[in-house]
Amino acid sequence: VATSRLKRSRSGADTSTLAQFEQEFGPAQTLYLQTTFRNPQRIADVASRFISRNPSQLSKSVVSHRRDAGQPIVIVRVPNQAALHKALRDHLTHLAAQSPGSSVDILGRYRRDRQFVPRGPFDGLTVTFRTIHAAKGLEADHIILPNLTTGTYGFPSRIDDDPVLRLAMAG
Repeated sequence: VATSRLKRSRSGADTSTLAQFEQEFGPAQTLYLQTTFRNPQRIADVASRFISRNPSQLSKSVVSHRRDAGQPIVIVRVPNQAALHKALRDHLTHLAAQSPGSSVDILGRYRRDRQFVPRGPFDGLTVTFRTIHAAKGLEADHIILPNLTTGTYGFPSRIDDDPVLRLAMAG
């Protein structure tokens, strides 16, 4: 029986288990999932640059099977949270005019981020709020991340452990 002495990260995940698998459990074959069918190459490249900043991340090169289409990422800066509602409303209005019939997921780090979503319908768009974790495995034509800030509830979160996670994970 193999046992692991590795620590878990703040979110409960333990990336070192994969990185140190052979040291813990012996010789193994490593297979990398390096093809994405979901994202165009420009999105895969941006995501790879972001993820590679994690020093414990396993290095790999992701290749897309999808054609690039349109501008992959648009960054809109606002001076404060009060200006966020107007910026989101303006962007959704723009998307409704440019991409009628599109689906839009507005993703928050926590459910409390729902407060940033403008009320009311946007003709021609299907707009859904989800948390980042609830959106795993799902797709939308457009993704909006409205509260990319630092701080306690930011990206990454400064909350060491979620209280529910502490109940579920043994010390």
